[in-house]
Amino acid sequence: MPSTPYPALVAVAAQCEIPLVALKQLIAHSAASGDVTMGYVNLPLSELRRAAQKVCDRIKELCGIEMPETGTDDVVRMEQRA
Repeated sequence: MPSTPYPALVAVAAQCEIPLVALKQLIAHSAASGDVTMGYVNLPLSELRRAAQKVCDRIKELCGIEMPETGTDDVVRMEQRA
């Protein structure tokens, strides 16, 4: 078992069928890893959000977390900023 959640997060993200470039950018490995090609690739924020949401959804699934129905009084949907 890893001592921090970081390796587990990366392992789950790798299973989510997101592009490798998105995974590397989400975990901030694009510049520091020495991968020259990654320095040329910058995904739009919308693509990174989509990839991050896939990872979050998978983590919720693995943890057995169910989201409440929309429209309930105690849940407020957050609006996405442009």
